[in-house]
Amino acid sequence: MKTRWSIFLAVVFSTISTVWGGYLWNGATSGAYSGTTNWTEDVSLTGKWITSGTITFTDNPVIIGNSAIDSQLSIEGATVTASASEGLQLANESYKTADLYVGAGGQVTVATVLSTGTVTGSTSNITVEKGGKISAWQATISREAGNTTLKIDGTGSSVTVTGYTALGNRSTGTTTAEVLNGGLFQVGYLEGAKSAGTANITVSGEGSLLKAGSTTSSLNGGSLTVTDQAQAIFNGRLYFGRDFEGGTPGQTKTTIDVEVSEGGLLQAGGFWFGQRENTINVTISSGGKLYDTGSSHGTMYVGDHAGSTAVIDIAGGTLQADKNINVGQSGNGTIRVSQGGSLTAGQIIVRAGTGKGLLEIVGKDVSVKTIASSETTGNFTTKGTLHFLADSTGLGCLEVGGTYSQSGTVALGVAGGLTCLSKSVADAEYTLLNAAEGSSAFNITNSSLWKTTGTNNWTVQLDETKSAGTLSLNTGTLAITDDYQTAGYLDFTGEGGYFNLQLSFDGLSDMNATQELVDWMAATYGTENVSALDVGKIQLSSLFSADGTGILAWDWSLYNAAETQNISLTGLAGQNVPEPATWGMLLLGISFLLRRKRAR
Repeated sequence: MKTRWSIFLAVVFSTISTVWGGYLWNGATSGAYSGTTNWTEDVSLTGKWITSGTITFTDNPVIIGNSAIDSQLSIEGATVTASASEGLQLANESYKTADLYVGAGGQVTVATVLSTGTVTGSTSNITVEKGGKISAWQATISREAGNTTLKIDGTGSSVTVTGYTALGNRSTGTTTAEVLNGGLFQVGYLEGAKSAGTANITVSGEGSLLKAGSTTSSLNGGSLTVTDQAQAIFNGRLYFGRDFEGGTPGQTKTTIDVEVSEGGLLQAGGFWFGQRENTINVTISSGGKLYDTGSSHGTMYVGDHAGSTAVIDIAGGTLQADKNINVGQSGNGTIRVSQGGSLTAGQIIVRAGTGKGLLEIVGKDVSVKTIASSETTGNFTTKGTLHFLADSTGLGCLEVGGTYSQSGTVALGVAGGLTCLSKSVADAEYTLLNAAEGSSAFNITNSSLWKTTGTNNWTVQLDETKSAGTLSLNTGTLAITDDYQTAGYLDFTGEGGYFNLQLSFDGLSDMNATQELVDWMAATYGTENVSALDVGKIQLSSLFSADGTGILAWDWSLYNAAETQNISLTGLAGQNVPEPATWGMLLLGISFLLRRKRAR
């Protein structure tokens, strides 16, 4: 029986190979792609291959993926020119998938337009690797309703578009562009996801996305990721969310996620975050840098348009604006600096217009400053909200190269609602502001845990009257009295190493409300290892104390104000646990013993 099946399968595979074999260009110099002349059948190939010579297609557009021809074209070791009107097209009729591959020694020139994805549900794939090159006068990637993936991988591999490049121009599909490992994507003008659809762009591994010229570019739906020593440089302004407007027929509100990390660089001559009624989330982390040269416009807008929301989270990365930053123009703008991050600008205005503006300085190790120059004042103005939030390193400082002026709110609090401080950090004095003496009064309007210690209110220290006592990490739960349920701190004692902490709350009516608080602690301020145990019960795990002593400080007033909640802390329970690696070995040993017991 096995022998019969093997013979049957061999016949089937042989038949499939013959039926679906490909074609190899036989060396002619020109011809129409839709015809069969100059192609030689080769059953060892899939699709059609051009592997040598210089070929110019003049009679008709080069079409990959219509009802008459194969849906794959691969080019290696050859120079191919598409000079007809509409140039090179992928997936323009009934075929669901069309592939273009340009590999080693392959060069493709499209004299007019490279276009893909004109049929609903169609899929187009363009892969350029091993030094392959594509050049075009114009490119429309996912022109109408199709989905397209563009991948440029490896040093020497490139796609160059002289003029307009649309990634999802009025398409309802998804466009994915990846520039990897030294690859290059160079355009004259870039527009991503105009009015509909999604465009996801990733530049990684020393890849480069370069936009030449002084014209503006826009990313309107999807994501932009620049990571692993890669760069995305736009010589003109870069808009986020400009061409989506809620309520307009055929258009919807959108969310755009931007990530710059691991030494990546995102640079433009002006950034406008938050056009129309859209949401823009920007994360700059792990040595990533977002750089606004100000060459095309003197001000970076964070939350520009009415109804927009823009949040920039600088968590261990750098944001540099050579000129000005307006945080909250007509929309809602937030910049948060934490985990040793750096924010520098020629001038900063928090709540510059009719919107809402918030700047949060989290921890002592961050750098937030304005720098005066021949073109900038170095002034810092807050008409919105300025938060100084303590993490395990303490409170940070705002350095103002010009003058500081305030008509908004300055609040002091605790990152993530609760933090663990060493004794030396808890007892230290912190200078919150370093500015010119001519600055207007620095007025702290909300300080639940801190007291001023300097003559100008710029220096603070933890207020000893807010102490709620002492907690031993191994002796059950400590009830929090009314005086300290919103804000307070306590001394803790225990063994050195890691410990878990369980928090009990009033004001969290169900699991949804409890999870919302967990999400705020985890995402908004970077608190790690936090989980919801039950309604009103939250656990923080693997907190560290070198000597088993320290301060636990909490402050929920900012969460209550922002979320219109009224939560209060009613109890704390701590427990020493082994160091994580030891804990893992212990669990492994328990698992091994259980398996042995079951095996018996």
